[in-house]
Amino acid sequence: MKKVLVVLMAVMLFATMFVGCNKSVESPEAAEAQSEVTAEEESVEDAQSEGLSLADLGITYLQSDDITIMEGATTAYGMETASGEDLAAVFTPEILQEVKDGDFTAVYCGHEDFTLWAQSLIESLDSTLDKLGVELLTSTGSNWSIDDQISKIESCIEMNPSLMVIYIMDADAYANVLKKASDKGIYLIGLNGMPSNTDEYDTYLGTIIPDTYMLGYYSMDMLCDKVQDGQIGASTIIYYGEDSNSRFQGAMDAAANYDKIEVIQGADIAMTVESATEIGESMIMAYPEMKGYWATWDALAVGAGSGMASLGKNVYVSGPDISDTSSVRSMLTDGMFVGTAAISPNDLGTLVALMGALGFAGEESPELVLSPVVMFNVDNVKEAWQYSFGQELDAELKELID
Repeated sequence: MKKVLVVLMAVMLFATMFVGCNKSVESPEAAEAQSEVTAEEESVEDAQSEGLSLADLGITYLQSDDITIMEGATTAYGMETASGEDLAAVFTPEILQEVKDGDFTAVYCGHEDFTLWAQSLIESLDSTLDKLGVELLTSTGSNWSIDDQISKIESCIEMNPSLMVIYIMDADAYANVLKKASDKGIYLIGLNGMPSNTDEYDTYLGTIIPDTYMLGYYSMDMLCDKVQDGQIGASTIIYYGEDSNSRFQGAMDAAANYDKIEVIQGADIAMTVESATEIGESMIMAYPEMKGYWATWDALAVGAGSGMASLGKNVYVSGPDISDTSSVRSMLTDGMFVGTAAISPNDLGTLVALMGALGFAGEESPELVLSPVVMFNVDNVKEAWQYSFGQELDAELKELID
């Protein structure tokens, strides 16, 4: 028995020596390299645990202390609305990473692409999509022609993008192309208006609209506050959809708060400054005591006011938006344009990109999002311009301020 135990112990000792001899010995250099790899892995894990944020990607929204951004409406189209903050709050690090890791593309089919406003919207959309790792394949304009726009939408569908953004000019005009795009699995976003029967399109993500009612309300309020008493002319535009009606209703509701203001409704204006000038001339001849004039678009209000001035009558004017420099120039020189409430194309482009990103990640976004109202007046025009258009006011106009 003792012999057996001795033999077993010898075998175990030999096995232990064999394993020890075959054990690799790590060099100092290898140990250092392994330590660096481990540290790098831990760094990646830490970064993943902290996660991406919109700010990390350089995407900001409503980031300015120099301008006034007004509280928006709570309903539109009979639905509850969400804000841009509500949309941004949906994002998590995982959603952002999924979008950036994907291979997504987008197209934008707009109403026009020649104004500074439209170009700024497209630049904002392109820039935000790029930060999310999404390629904007193309953007189109149609000079306010729905037929031309639909033709271009058809061409964009053939590009098979992941996302199609359509500027809505007539809620009922897009049924065929929306159905065709949806059947191909292309995500859809309506901008500026909500198309009819959105529940029929499986890939429809949602709608982003300017707060048109409050645009009309605040711009007319500024005009009435300046005039205080007397007659104010007001005209809507020959335009498709809910947009102009909502602006006009907001303006009428604002004017109703001023007991000494009488609103005289003028003829509808075509989408040209020449048309506005003619209507301004006809209105001031019919109502020579008129003190103010409001139109649903700032450039048209300036055009009408110029028409009145050509007949020797100077009135104050206002109208929603800052579409070009004509209203800003008036604010800084003759003071005819009193200020306004405007849509920020910079904000709109950002919000559209964010809604699209949520769709790419398979996440639900708010169904109807309102872009906020930015106030423009003679005191903040430089800052408000920078915020809204993402670029500085041109040098000539800056000299008028400085």
